Amino acid sequence: MKQNLLIFSLGAHERFAVDVSNTKEIVPLGDLNQIPGSSALVLGVARVRDAVIPVVDTQGILFNKPSIQKPLMAIVLDLEEPIALAVSAVSHVHKFDHELHAHDVGKGAYVELVIQDDQGLIQKLRAKNLFSRITQARTPLQEHAA
Repeated sequence: MKQNLLIFSLGAHERFAVDVSNTKEIVPLGDLNQIPGSSALVLGVARVRDAVIPVVDTQGILFNKPSIQKPLMAIVLDLEEPIALAVSAVSHVHKFDHELHAHDVGKGAYVELVIQDDQGLIQKLRAKNLFSRITQARTPLQEHAA
């Protein structure tokens, strides 16, 4: 079974993927509006096409440490609520055949499987699990905008 995965990085070497079907759009990450009292995982909110969307620290969620580099892009996920993952770069869409390329090693709460390509390893993330960690990221501003 083939699946389209959006490949992105969180630094020079770490590559991750989310299912394209969960991805609403990719936007450049400009200045964010910070919300006092929000979770430390929320970098701020951004206005994306008339919607106020929280932008979360993907590095912080995955590794429990804040990003060292300033993220340049945001991947807007369309799950229960739109939320944006701050990332260093988005590289390409990878057509992935689960039966040929998946490895069961490295699975965890956030990692569904590990894929190997010509450039190394890619960790496919469970987008819904990322979202469950940050459900408290919904801001008062978002509540009023809804």
